[in-house]
Amino acid sequence: MKRSILPLICLSFILVSSGCALGDLTDRYLLGRDASPTESPSPRERVYMDEISGQLQSFDGMTLTLLSDNLHYTFDLSEAMLECTHGMLAGTDISVIYEGRLSETDTSSVTVLKVADVILPKEEAADHLLTGTILNMTTYSCTFRTEDGETITFPTAGAKQYYQKGLNGSSTMYLHYIGEIITEDSVGDPIQDASHVKVVSISDIDPYKAPPWKELVDGLDSNHFKNVHASILGVSGNLLKLNVNGFDKDIDLDISGEISFFNGGFLPDTGVNIRYTGEMTGKDSLSGISILSVAGDNPEKVKPAKLTGTVSGTVVGYTKDTVTVLTDDGMRVTCRTTDVPDSSTGGLLIGSGVSIIIDPAASAGTNILESLKIRDIF
Repeated sequence: MKRSILPLICLSFILVSSGCALGDLTDRYLLGRDASPTESPSPRERVYMDEISGQLQSFDGMTLTLLSDNLHYTFDLSEAMLECTHGMLAGTDISVIYEGRLSETDTSSVTVLKVADVILPKEEAADHLLTGTILNMTTYSCTFRTEDGETITFPTAGAKQYYQKGLNGSSTMYLHYIGEIITEDSVGDPIQDASHVKVVSISDIDPYKAPPWKELVDGLDSNHFKNVHASILGVSGNLLKLNVNGFDKDIDLDISGEISFFNGGFLPDTGVNIRYTGEMTGKDSLSGISILSVAGDNPEKVKPAKLTGTVSGTVVGYTKDTVTVLTDDGMRVTCRTTDVPDSSTGGLLIGSGVSIIIDPAASAGTNILESLKIRDIF
């Protein structure tokens, strides 16, 4: 709900005299700003600040649509900090703090400073479960057919995935996510838009529980199997694209029947271990062996700095502390930029191509991924 607009100087006076003020989030933002306690703003420096609360409907990387009191507001977030706990999830209650004055639903004369959780949310982000089958899997997305016959495409960057019977379209799958799927009107059947949710896990067992690494080979000890390490390049359907250590070329591995575990999804540059028996016949294929499991690197044995993945694409939006890229498979992925080393030459401008190394574990509960490094696409 939109709150009455007060001058900055009045807000400061109320805070001092009464210990509380209209617009808790606005007050919290003001207190966090750098300012000398002895300075008094001149009339020309006085700005009007306010906040409006409502339900997040969509976010494209730079523009936010908010539903408040049955009215839709569209805000430019290019100068804003995004501080919601779970990222920019559709259906969540948020507050938008801004300078300037709204004119009904016209937001053109305001500058958004921050988007944050409301002080007292109606409810926490709930875990939702869908049961169905996987129609297609790409590097950053999963197209899922629900038991009700609906086809929905989900963003999957950083989502945990475990397939006890392999990644295939015939097995019943369980997909957990937070946020809300938005129904959009269209000619014909309504479109289910899941682009603003966070997929937590996908698996053919529920509740989700990936086994310890040693159990991924059906109890066989290290004397009975061999291991080869590889890096993920991407996935298409049930074909995992890999760069295998020591191989002369990249390969495609069909994992439709393989025990598979990926703690951060199919992010490129993620390390995986292929455990097998038998003898390889060359350095250009996995023929001649029997694969036992395909599993991401064990966090108990690999340094956290190496448990990373990469998001690559074209910059389509930015805020003061994030950048959003459009990937080759058509997904918008938002990543943090604050205090992140950036060697890219495009300045994160719209249209520039970048690769962002991210930390899947630190991004588990949010659809704004935690970045470690930004660079040009190789």
